[in-house]
Amino acid sequence: MTVIPAIRQQHRRFFSLPNILTTEKQYSERKLLNFSQNQLYNVVSNVDDYHQFVPFCTHSHVYTNTKIDENKYIMKAELGVGFKLFKEKYMSKVTCKRPNLVKAVAADSTLFNDMTTIWKFTPHVPSTKLNTPEAANHPACWVDFSISFDFASPIHAQASSVFFDQVSKMTLQAFVDRCQANLIMFLTRSEYDRGVNTFSPEGRLFQVEYAIEAIKLGTTAIGVQTSEGVVLAVEKRVSSTLLEPSSIEKIMEIDEHLGCAVSGMTADARTMIEHARVAAQNHRFTYEEKLKVESVTQSVCDLALRFGEGAEGEESIMSRPFGVALLIAGVDENGPQLFHADPSGTFMKYQAKAIGSGSEGAQTELQKEYHKSMTLKEAETLALSVLKSVMEEKLNKTNVQIAAITPESNFKIYSEEELQTVIERL
Repeated sequence: MTVIPAIRQQHRRFFSLPNILTTEKQYSERKLLNFSQNQLYNVVSNVDDYHQFVPFCTHSHVYTNTKIDENKYIMKAELGVGFKLFKEKYMSKVTCKRPNLVKAVAADSTLFNDMTTIWKFTPHVPSTKLNTPEAANHPACWVDFSISFDFASPIHAQASSVFFDQVSKMTLQAFVDRCQANLIMFLTRSEYDRGVNTFSPEGRLFQVEYAIEAIKLGTTAIGVQTSEGVVLAVEKRVSSTLLEPSSIEKIMEIDEHLGCAVSGMTADARTMIEHARVAAQNHRFTYEEKLKVESVTQSVCDLALRFGEGAEGEESIMSRPFGVALLIAGVDENGPQLFHADPSGTFMKYQAKAIGSGSEGAQTELQKEYHKSMTLKEAETLALSVLKSVMEEKLNKTNVQIAAITPESNFKIYSEEELQTVIERL
């Protein structure tokens, strides 16, 4: 598939000869491409992959991805650039409005006072092919690309004037090439996308990978294990003033000694939690003892693997993988335990773990601050302080939920008054 030729508008808003007094640089270009609006939007909005193909991008990592409404997301991402004299990492606020706009604004950078990149996507069909089957199958789209720098240093601004135009053009072309590569990959792997239990030649289960990606859109959840018990803390996204915050359940009881925090699709979580509750009660009834934390996690992961097309006469199973991750916490004969389970059916034991949209940034903070001698009170403070650092909204008693599982009081969800007491310690 090739780029539709000869329809391009390009504007330069700075002098060809560098002006050492000017720290601002601007570039804009308009192109008509024969990729659909969604194809272009998907490539540009996938900030995590920038380091794989964007010229001079040495690092790209999304820390938070907050859903504002059905089509709008705001991400906090760390990006790194390295070329010539420049080598810098900075935070960027990326606003995505599907499928029309991706806007990135740099912040916390010593290299730039300001850096703004804007992508706009507008559907277009040539008049000669309007309403034809070819136009419907091969949609075209206008791309308006603009980038502006305001360098903190006039020296950097002067040095950049030599190659700024070239880098800007290379950036746009890199995204076009990425669209082409994605299209080829899509056509190649579409056969293996259809079956939820069909391995690709590379040994991948794409539907399971997509389920894991769905968790990255969920609310952030944190679990911290101590010798005194386990603390679970979860962000609650209150999307409307008319929504009753108490109706949002992100931490659920499995048994008196077991609890679970979830991130992802809540409906899927309820199915898995109900399965865990039945397993716990059956074990208690049969053996007159509490089910171990690892055993209930194993039971949930066995359910997670029961998707696909069952043979005739077999028990009905899920048609797709679950789109939810769980932090299962409890106290048994081995003491306080914390396990993480994902849609692939994999579970692992942790001392501290974060899942959801802000998981990577939160996990980094946990690695810095957690220590094995931590008390339950310190774990409460740590969990909420880490949540506070990755949440878009200001943390308060209505948009977070916290619970603890201890040998003395078993599973307990904190009341608003108890939660406010912990918040005041931050």
